[in-house]
Amino acid sequence: MKQSGFSNLACEHKKKTTRKERFPGEMEAILPWYELLKPILKRYPRPGKGRQPIPAHGT
Repeated sequence: MKQSGFSNLACEHKKKTTRKERFPGEMEAILPWYELLKPILKRYPRPGKGRQPIPAHGT
């Protein structure tokens, strides 16, 4: 484990956030993801016998 120095910590806070880093937060504020997932999750396959389904987000 590498220990950060004072200059490294000072520079980390000055880093400008990119559009790619801001986008998920903006979308979460605009769209109610959990409300959109509710009808999908009702019909989403549940684990059981056979092939395991890919886990859905929000479960």
